[in-house]
Amino acid sequence: MIPLSFLVLFGLIFIFIKSYQIKRDFVATDAKIYDWLRRAIILVFVLLIIWGPSFQVGENLEPRVQNNVLFVVDRTGSMNAEDFSDNKTRLDGAKEDMKKIISLYNDAQFGLISFDSVAQTQVPFTYDSIGVTSYIDALTPQITKYSQGSKINISVSEISDDLRQAKNSNSRSKNYIYFLSDGENNVGDNYTNPDLAIFQGLQGVVDGGAVVGYGSMQGAKIKPYNFNSQSDRVGQNQNVEISQFLKDPKTGQDAISKINPLVLENIAKILNLQYIYSDGQINVVSFLQKPDSDNLSLFQRGVTPIIHPVIWPFEIIIGILVLWEFYHFFRIRVDTREIWFK
Repeated sequence: MIPLSFLVLFGLIFIFIKSYQIKRDFVATDAKIYDWLRRAIILVFVLLIIWGPSFQVGENLEPRVQNNVLFVVDRTGSMNAEDFSDNKTRLDGAKEDMKKIISLYNDAQFGLISFDSVAQTQVPFTYDSIGVTSYIDALTPQITKYSQGSKINISVSEISDDLRQAKNSNSRSKNYIYFLSDGENNVGDNYTNPDLAIFQGLQGVVDGGAVVGYGSMQGAKIKPYNFNSQSDRVGQNQNVEISQFLKDPKTGQDAISKINPLVLENIAKILNLQYIYSDGQINVVSFLQKPDSDNLSLFQRGVTPIIHPVIWPFEIIIGILVLWEFYHFFRIRVDTREIWFK
């Protein structure tokens, strides 16, 4: 608008200077002062259209702050280690905590990403918290024979896509992420010290949440998982024996999985989130900061005016003046031809 307005104003200045010269010098020209005045009026109405005169026709309710809650849960084989409380697996503990976290939020939408050898959005953002809870209940570890190891940063791209899409759909929304893992990383050349700098790409789209760690420092053995392993764990199916554990390929002994709190704490630090250790003895929710929920009713929300521009009267006037201008040039051309043929 500003460049166009200046262009019109410069045009008006030129017209007024030209009109003054005609009046001062009595320049013999087919364009009279009222012709330049007509052109000035056209530019004035163009300027009015650019500025957009308008009036209010109603009001719109402002979108209220929306909480987008994204769970990122580790389902690698190590999450099947039974060192959560009451001989439950780490994944069982993560599932319990996710359901408790859901209860913190009123009228939020929830999404879930799981990662193992790959990362995948299992539940796109939805307001159906009951459906999300049902999916959490059915969540299982990765099938052992398909496992290719744990890569702690493999989910970053998926997280970024989901959170940015949620932010784009409502610019006033807030993104909360809950990263639940034992922190183990055993893929890559430097797997003991994974590259966590990639998490910095999430800093602009994460408004809160927490990193929750599972597993013990002394570690625990890992039971394999197949399609029936949920029943195998409680001894209802003998396709996999209860005493069978995954072996360490280097030693041939039962593999021991330990939590890596340093990795989890660094992720939390990068994302400016709190790190919480969960072992079933404490209520994780009690350590979480309750989110700011916008519980305003429909009539308490702010409103924005609905503005309707009014430019058609100016367009009609400009159209009439432009027709006048065409008539002026047509008349000049006719007069010129008469002089030429004479």
